[in-house]
Amino acid sequence: MLLKINELSFAYNRSSVLNGVTFEVRPRQRVGIIGPNGSGKTTLLQLIAGLIKPTSGDIFLENKQLKSEARKALARRMALVPQETHLAFDYSVLEITLMGRYPHLGALSLEGPDDISIAYRALRETGMEGLASRQFASLSGGEKQRVIIASALAQLTPTEYSKKPSEDFILLLDEPTASLDLGYQLKFAAMLKSLNIRLGITTIMSTHDLNLAAAVCDQLVLLKAGHVVSIGQTEAVLTPANIRRLFEVEVNVQRHATNGHLTIVPSRCLDESEPFLL
Repeated sequence: MLLKINELSFAYNRSSVLNGVTFEVRPRQRVGIIGPNGSGKTTLLQLIAGLIKPTSGDIFLENKQLKSEARKALARRMALVPQETHLAFDYSVLEITLMGRYPHLGALSLEGPDDISIAYRALRETGMEGLASRQFASLSGGEKQRVIIASALAQLTPTEYSKKPSEDFILLLDEPTASLDLGYQLKFAAMLKSLNIRLGITTIMSTHDLNLAAAVCDQLVLLKAGHVVSIGQTEAVLTPANIRRLFEVEVNVQRHATNGHLTIVPSRCLDESEPFLL
């Protein structure tokens, strides 16, 4: 088992956010954390990344407690791609990608030739190598997201240039397609599956996009108000009853004739004060 979340709870000033969350992640899995706004998805990712500490419960990375791991050592194993990236200064695409190398550098060290080679390879993996000299601020939303993922890949790549990220590494993504148009959503889904298959990276992604989850993830954790509603294989968990419980919406769940994925089509809001029909 690569990652084990055991009875994890978290509260802000006595206001409960997560309550007794438990699940396991195997190497090479693509896990989706699904739930409405305010369900605790982002907090759960931040706990897994070691950015905040749980109120109670434990997280184990290969049978070692996460809290016992040094911050730099943990950053070489897990990288978090946040919903939004705000920069105080404008940087080039290459400079942003090189920022991912910080866990591999000494306190006063600068990036060397191997670090630059690793950054270029990460950009190549995400299809952004040709824009290495562009300013980050000039990119589209989808391009920026690819660069941030490239930075995460550079973070997860060992210093020895011959090595690549593998199934021992975890990529965490928080609502990665929230600001992307339909075309970039499709490209992102294809890229994420490709990185998982070719590099063996384990991915854990929070999202409320059910169709993205159906297309990309092989396991789902359904959250509502900090509680686990259901955990399991995507096709077993993504049911009309579970979706109704999560989002208070009636849906049709069908298998797409072309790509074979489950497709979720909303039909009616259960809150009759705000009806809608699709």
